[in-house]
Amino acid sequence: MLVTVVLYLPVYEFKYINFDDYDYVIHNPYVRNGISLEGLVWALTSSDHANWYPLTWLSHMLDVQLFGLEPGGHHVTNVIFHLMNTLLLLYFLLKATGHFYPAALVAILFAIHPAHVESVAWIAERKDVLSAFFFFLSLLAYWWYVQKKCMSRYLLVFVSVTMAFMSKPMAITLPFVLMLLDFWPLGRVALTKSSIKNDLTVLVIEKLPFLMLVPLLGVMTFLAQQDSGAMTVGDLFSLAERTQNALVSYARYFGKAMYPVGLTVFYPHPGLWPLSKVILSGVLIFIITLLTVLLYKRKPYLFVGWFIFLGTLVPVIGIVQVGAQSIADRYTYIPYLGLFIMLSWGIRDVVNYSAFSRTLIFTIIFGWLIAFWVMASTYLSYWKYDARLFSHTLQVHDPGYEAVLKGKSIERSVPFGLAFMYSNLGMSLMEVGLYDEAEVHLLEATRIFPQHFKPYYNLGLVYLKTGKYQKAREYIVHARKLSPEHSAEFDKDLESLDRIISEN
Repeated sequence: MLVTVVLYLPVYEFKYINFDDYDYVIHNPYVRNGISLEGLVWALTSSDHANWYPLTWLSHMLDVQLFGLEPGGHHVTNVIFHLMNTLLLLYFLLKATGHFYPAALVAILFAIHPAHVESVAWIAERKDVLSAFFFFLSLLAYWWYVQKKCMSRYLLVFVSVTMAFMSKPMAITLPFVLMLLDFWPLGRVALTKSSIKNDLTVLVIEKLPFLMLVPLLGVMTFLAQQDSGAMTVGDLFSLAERTQNALVSYARYFGKAMYPVGLTVFYPHPGLWPLSKVILSGVLIFIITLLTVLLYKRKPYLFVGWFIFLGTLVPVIGIVQVGAQSIADRYTYIPYLGLFIMLSWGIRDVVNYSAFSRTLIFTIIFGWLIAFWVMASTYLSYWKYDARLFSHTLQVHDPGYEAVLKGKSIERSVPFGLAFMYSNLGMSLMEVGLYDEAEVHLLEATRIFPQHFKPYYNLGLVYLKTGKYQKAREYIVHARKLSPEHSAEFDKDLESLDRIISEN
């Protein structure tokens, strides 16, 4: 695990990212106060940020209690959880399979995969590493329960599953994963026609207490996201667009697992994908699914790994769209476990049952892991401060970004979601006093997505700070029209601005 520590050691010097980090910690009065009874009650009842995850909020409060508001300690906590998750995963696979080398390869891939940088380096993604901790603890507790069934061990599984649910709603798929583990590696489902039905019935009944929590958490999450307006942007996409994106997303996630290039904090939703991409993605998913089913008796790890990948992505695959992203690296933190299992045990079979040179295979694997480590380290460097992170995102996704920086007016079609990145980058530049650069990015945000109020409001602040008071008032008034629910805040700003104008 030394390679993981070395990889993530730089995060201690990283700053907060102007993309949820401030809202989760700095601007949240309950979190800022550290551990308190008032904060506990709020965490248990809050649907802030469109979700219910009380344990995540409590972990942020504990960080403030221990480290204050300096970001270094908060970043280190994420790294510690990532290390513990890696060790729990390794220990579970060793206990459940007895195969050291493939288990170790899964753990190494999990520890250093570039797509996992987002979950570890982003303070606001504490929910990822925390829910994964209880997720893997649930797997280990379940293995222990299977060895000797008793109520105390079952209760440990139930508590672990519940705590995973209370850390991030995406853990809602955990009962489904436990059912898959019954097939492999736990071998609790016989493959004979006479017994498979009875086995499955018993195993489903065994999981009913977990399954009863699923609709409860699902409804709570849906209501939280609906109340917060997180689904408003998603409403801009039709069912056809969302379905197409879901198919293409599975293929993209699969591709980025093997070849993780072009990673960014945000992947804009294009609306409709080219039909050729949709068809190719659908064919790819269908063929792999068919092969894993056909090979189940001989290679059960392929079936289980593939359906872990498919199943754990279901809550975030975009049929119910939340936000303007098409995919997100943070969504892969658990799902890639399935692909890593397929790959690692597949390599084991190749080594044991083929004529390929073991030295050649191990050399290729070692080189591949080195490449992953370097790619992860490079991508991690973008997370040091937000302006660099957002600039990188725009360079990857907007072919006209360089022209925008040079002040050129060009006609191009880009997904409206990129407006959020332009807006965030503009805000970051404004906060460090680069007002001219901030203005360029914020104006571009208004051009791409004129319905979004934030860039107008931030432009108002830029003009306020640069003494252009009338212009500042115009933009804040326009922001107020676009977002009447924030009118009280805007009215205070306008009142202060009017006083400044009258004095000048």
